[in-house]
Amino acid sequence: MIYPIEPILNYRIWGGDFLKTSLNRSDIEEPIGEVFLVSAMLEADSLIDGMGMQSFYQNHPEYFGLSMKQFPLRINLIEAKDNLSVQLHPRKENLGNLELPRGVEEFWYVIDAASDSELVLGLNTRSIDDVKESISNNSWDSILRRLPTREGDYTFLPAGSVHAIGKGCLIYEVTYNVDVTYRLYDYDRVEKKTGHKRVLHHEESLANINLEDVVELAKVDGNYTTIIDQETGFKIDRIKCEKTLTIKQDNFYFYTIIRGHGTINGLATTLFGTYFVPKGDDEVKLSGNFELLRVTFKEFH
Repeated sequence: MIYPIEPILNYRIWGGDFLKTSLNRSDIEEPIGEVFLVSAMLEADSLIDGMGMQSFYQNHPEYFGLSMKQFPLRINLIEAKDNLSVQLHPRKENLGNLELPRGVEEFWYVIDAASDSELVLGLNTRSIDDVKESISNNSWDSILRRLPTREGDYTFLPAGSVHAIGKGCLIYEVTYNVDVTYRLYDYDRVEKKTGHKRVLHHEESLANINLEDVVELAKVDGNYTTIIDQETGFKIDRIKCEKTLTIKQDNFYFYTIIRGHGTINGLATTLFGTYFVPKGDDEVKLSGNFELLRVTFKEFH
């Protein structure tokens, strides 16, 4: 069995036109910066098999094999026509209906990047006093750790890690089904819709900031690569198909086409289309010339 998922397109101040054109939604006038490929949030519940993702998850527990009441994952595409805010996510264990013992973690895969694109991955300091001084002076240039990035780079962000996507990047993001972001800095931008600067969350950021973990970039090699495989949490593979390929499936998976086109189990795919194959399907047959990312989740114990 295979189930296509309908994407949810979201306006963002830093968004552009590429994703809405690629997803055949040129009727949308405002810039689109973030697409929820898979989401079960109350305000953004992805449509799958005629129902929301949360209902699908509850109605078909055998497809997932999880005991959690709330569907845990969120998978996004991010188009950064401009720099995203410098931000972090909470380290708290309890967030809504999800029990996250390590807080809100993220994974990024760079689908495309301009020649001068950068990612902010952490800070050039381990001192909380330096962070407070940057907040007080609204001066971040020296403290932000900026790394150049290219297509095929990936990184894992532990909860509380300071991060930002730079302009010119197209990112595939895997995170948890919690939309809680604390902004440290937003380039003093004014939101056109409100005429005001966006809210910053300095108190929450200082309470959750992670200055211990060092975040690095790595590069994917090979046609079939397991990029990350946590004992509990994410398992993510990058797979290239040239003509035909049969792959083993050890759990439920979400497959997202990031380049080219073909079929998955006989279903024709589209660029940035996302498809769910349930637990219990032992093999998946690919045909065509395309590249995909697939993700599953292993429950916390």
